[in-house]
Amino acid sequence: MLAMGRRAKTDDLARFLGARLFVAGLIAAIAPSGVHAQEAERVEDIMDDAKEVSVAKTRTEPGFLVAPIPVSEPVPGTGLAIAGMMFYQPRGSGPHGSHAGLFAGATSNGSGAVGGLNSLKLNNDGLRVETLLG
Repeated sequence: MLAMGRRAKTDDLARFLGARLFVAGLIAAIAPSGVHAQEAERVEDIMDDAKEVSVAKTRTEPGFLVAPIPVSEPVPGTGLAIAGMMFYQPRGSGPHGSHAGLFAGATSNGSGAVGGLNSLKLNNDGLRVETLLG
C-alpha cells in the first residue's frame, strides 16, 4: 500500500510535467510568431526542471544526519540522547532511497534506551524490508 502511494506521487509528477509540456506546445502552435521563441524557452525550462528532478532521485552516495538531544525531565532526570541516520541507495532500488538509523540515550537516574531501524527498498521499490529493534 505504501509503495503504491509513493509511485502515485512519481506518476503525478510525470503527469503534471507532461500536461505542462502539452499546454506549452499547444500555446506555441496557435500563438503569433513572436511568441514562439518565448514558449520554446519555457518548454526548455520545463524539460530542464524534469531532468533535475530525475537526477535528484538517483543519488548514489550516502548521506548522514546526527542529532544530539538533551533530556531534562523530573522523572528520568537529566541526560543526553544521540540519534544518527544514514540515507543510502542500493543498486536497483529505483528512485526511492533506503535509510538506517541508531538511537542511544541515558539519564542521571540510570534510565537508558538503545534502538535501531532499517528501511531497505529493493527491486525498483517493489520489495521493502523494514526492521526495528529497541
